[in-house]
Amino acid sequence: MDGFVAAGVLIAALSGSAAMADAPANNTALNIMTSTAAVQSGKCDEALPPLEALWNDADFQAADPDTAEQFRFERILCTLKEKGTAAAVALSAENEHHAGATIAAYDLHTFLLLSTSQIPAAAANVEEALKRFPDTAPKLTDMTVMATLLALQDDKTRYGLLDHLERVRWQIHDPSARLIIDTLRLHGLRSAVAAGDQGLATLYRADIAPDAYIYALVQGDGRLSDAAVPAAPVQPVVRAQIDEVKAYVANRPTDLLGLEYLIGLERSADEHEIALVQLSGILNLIAQNGLQKFEQPNAYPSLIADKAQLLLDLQRVPEALEVFKDGAQRMRGPGTIDFVIAYMNALIDTGQEKEALALEPHIALVAMNAGQKRALAATEACAFAYMKDTVRYTQSLAASADAHGIAAIRPYLCAGDVEGAAAALIARINDPDSRDAAILLMQDVKPQVPHSARDRDYVNVMAALRKRPDVLAAARAQDIVARTWPLRFEQY
Repeated sequence: MDGFVAAGVLIAALSGSAAMADAPANNTALNIMTSTAAVQSGKCDEALPPLEALWNDADFQAADPDTAEQFRFERILCTLKEKGTAAAVALSAENEHHAGATIAAYDLHTFLLLSTSQIPAAAANVEEALKRFPDTAPKLTDMTVMATLLALQDDKTRYGLLDHLERVRWQIHDPSARLIIDTLRLHGLRSAVAAGDQGLATLYRADIAPDAYIYALVQGDGRLSDAAVPAAPVQPVVRAQIDEVKAYVANRPTDLLGLEYLIGLERSADEHEIALVQLSGILNLIAQNGLQKFEQPNAYPSLIADKAQLLLDLQRVPEALEVFKDGAQRMRGPGTIDFVIAYMNALIDTGQEKEALALEPHIALVAMNAGQKRALAATEACAFAYMKDTVRYTQSLAASADAHGIAAIRPYLCAGDVEGAAAALIARINDPDSRDAAILLMQDVKPQVPHSARDRDYVNVMAALRKRPDVLAAARAQDIVARTWPLRFEQY
């Protein structure tokens, strides 16, 4: 516990000749030593009585409020262990109104509410914290804030809370989570603009600007940006993002999600070789020390796919396919669905559609979500298109459609159906639920690195599709601004 070090200093002060004559101070020192020893020995039952005494010790609170608060937290955690969740939650709620409560008390209580699935109560608790401690609100941790925002089912509550967080200038502390918070901020910006709240919109714009991906979305949305005003240069933005996340990952090399985010940023800036060296180094450490030593182990299949993708981008196709093959042999289960689909696409791009379809037994079909089912169907449709299997192509194309009946674009191009692809692109542009995807599809970015003749044809045709008069007209009608970006974004 962080407070134990400070407590040692306090004990020394309280144990001096003057303090020894003072019974309350002496009792404080004894309670600190007793509770500290018990907690460090894992004996929460023995720690609770002295922790309760310290909770009510006004002299302790006055002498060292920060350490006193840490001991209150320890009482709550020991209560959780000894008496259960309900007792801990009740005590934590009481702690929020203790004379020495700070924003940290609200952070802990929100965590406990989330752990007991009291989501609306957690959101209300964060709101109260922001109102009571606006100056220190930025100290709220990522875990409690983001978990609350993402767990809320009611959009009105979620984005009302997000607006409040924006006004008190709360910022994400983990730079690898920027994309998540900025995606939420994009929705908040749209709501602020629609409501005419220019002050709030300005705050959102300022926070989104350092995120090149979301900034491009804002600049591509004619309802949020003026087509006549050039976008700001994004190369320095991406460079700053890479440096920030790289520093974060260097300090937390076991954070696999942070590494995954860094690899994506580096790919967008054409730093494939650097990304491959970094990724290979971490994968070697995982092989040597075991995946259990790393955070977010579920990211491992994605990292293997990233390594193969980097090799493809560097035109090292046989090595990339070997990485995919080895991963498919070693990994199984629901967490590998996206990996297997990526492997199938790589095989199809290199003319091995039968081998791609043979991988389907590796996919845990019952564990697939709707998006994964559509992605698999689109992949199958491409394979069947190249195999000239019209019946199964048509069936898979239909299965790739979203809830509005709009099929994936790529299968049409695999089948050589440019008009069908154009119609699907226009339908996506006109679909309000696909707005962000359509905005990105219409941006003139650096094309993905082609890995084969098939891939090259696809990249070229997609570039031509965006320039078609009917597609451009549909985009203008939906207030989509097609801008040019010197980066590679995953669009398709």
